[in-house]
Amino acid sequence: YTTLDKLGEAGEYDTLVIGAQALTEGALELSAAREALAAGKKVAVVMLSAPYSVNLVPEGCITVCAYTMTIAAVAAAIDVLTGKTQATGKMPVVLPE
Repeated sequence: YTTLDKLGEAGEYDTLVIGAQALTEGALELSAAREALAAGKKVAVVMLSAPYSVNLVPEGCITVCAYTMTIAAVAAAIDVLTGKTQATGKMPVVLPE
């Protein structure tokens, strides 16, 4: 029984988009991302709050920092992920490696 199984239909798609807030090492979102990557799926993680845990996102994931869960921020993240627009912002903080 995998994390993707717990997410229901997520295992049926070739791309998984995960919305995340403050991530921790054992977060369900990270388990799902790792399993999806291992299964050959594309994975995008949209950080919906402060970006301080973005360094936990597995290599191979596309990462977009939206900083908030407003409709406008989520719509902008979707536009970036679908190629409708390019991300032009800069991180307002320097994150440790």
